[in-house]
Amino acid sequence: MSGSERSLLEQALKEDGNNLCADCGKKGPDWASVNLGIFICIDCAGIHKRLGTSVSHIKSVKLDQWTQDMIQDMISVGNIEAKKKWEHKVPIIWPRPTPDDKLMCREQWIRAKYERKEFAPSAPEILRPYLTGLRQGFLHKRKKKSDEWKSRYFVLDEENFSYFINSQDRKPKASIPLLGLNAMFDAPGLEDHNHSMLITYRIRGKSRNLFVYTDSANEMMDWFLTIRSAKLKALRLKYHAPDEELIDKVTWNFTHAGYMYKMPPNQKKLQRRFFVLDKNNLRYYDKPKDAYPLGEILIGPSSEGFLVSESVPHHLSEYNYIFVLQAPHRCFPLMTESEQDKKHWMTLLQNVIEGSMDKLDDAPDDAYVTYEDERDHSLSI
Repeated sequence: MSGSERSLLEQALKEDGNNLCADCGKKGPDWASVNLGIFICIDCAGIHKRLGTSVSHIKSVKLDQWTQDMIQDMISVGNIEAKKKWEHKVPIIWPRPTPDDKLMCREQWIRAKYERKEFAPSAPEILRPYLTGLRQGFLHKRKKKSDEWKSRYFVLDEENFSYFINSQDRKPKASIPLLGLNAMFDAPGLEDHNHSMLITYRIRGKSRNLFVYTDSANEMMDWFLTIRSAKLKALRLKYHAPDEELIDKVTWNFTHAGYMYKMPPNQKKLQRRFFVLDKNNLRYYDKPKDAYPLGEILIGPSSEGFLVSESVPHHLSEYNYIFVLQAPHRCFPLMTESEQDKKHWMTLLQNVIEGSMDKLDDAPDDAYVTYEDERDHSLSI
């Protein structure tokens, strides 16, 4: 390939749309699918290679040899034109992946686009069964108090997400109303299985984590999309609003999660807890895989007495990375494991207090709730 031809290819990379990966949006793609006419990042290129050359013929922009015809094809198509074809009928319930999303999410998006052609202009509805919002089948579910997983029969209908011990059972073991349910792939506690999902909901006033997985990435994605479709339909009935206003209420990821130390009242020990910030609900657990939190803090505005401050109690002032979350009737000294973590947590909590972050529709009635005696995983001070 001559220098002028290489220059044409590199110039095409700088065109609007081509400077971002056609599949995940990552900046600076330097790989391409020749037959699809798209520029993609190295991570998405690895997924494309698994589709086979009959679906996607992958080449490196910088390392491989290109013919003049290949270069002209890339120039004549490009990412913007290709998306008009391959993303023509993307349902609003399908979240477009980002560079930070799990590999499973990006791979299923790519397979749906180019292998199954689910979003092509002529794609039949049969290729998108998740749009019905109805599904039933077996999922592996983690037990509440152990790492043991059991196969359970799940049923998703217009109102509830339920599971049964056996498919023949008439009464569900649990039935979760759709409007109080959230589902996500990017969550702590999902590291053991590649195709896993976290379901969160409230039961008897408590937040509940329900971990599930399947052996098939495609099946797990279909469950997730069907849940999103069913919940969107339920939200339409409740709010009578356009889908664009409702879609962020369908499912969402946690705002942040990680370990901090907290001090129980009337004690002088900081206890290590795993914290999750879920919109304006700050929950803390003994471990990320726990089914129930040890406590929850529903964060409100500063006008109700909420405050984040570096002014800590005197007996804690000698310790690094400590700050305080002040609630109307209690002060929460919190300690992180680095200055960077401290600043990050403080910024996020302040954003909640200022009202710049969404609030949970279904949250505890009280500003602070402790559910059980806290076990002693503490740091003496």
